[in-house]
Amino acid sequence: MKAVPEIVQDALGTVEDLCRRYEISALEDFLESCRTFAREKTVNVAVLGRFKAGKSSFLNHLLGRALLPVGVIPARLSPPAPAPVLE
Repeated sequence: MKAVPEIVQDALGTVEDLCRRYEISALEDFLESCRTFAREKTVNVAVLGRFKAGKSSFLNHLLGRALLPVGVIPARLSPPAPAPVLE
């Protein structure tokens, strides 16, 4: 079993204490899922946004290096038109 970082343990402990204090039992399964997830080394991230909204810049900053291209002008600005139906 992998070690959970101390900051994550503290945060989960705080949430657990609040749930116990205010009798919020509905979050027990969610907290266990969070503990399990915190032990994983892989994190899946989805970043959604409009065209040219800075998604690649955000991810580059998050990763701490320029991994993704930014400011690239796409070859096509709009989705292709549907093909006409020939009968």
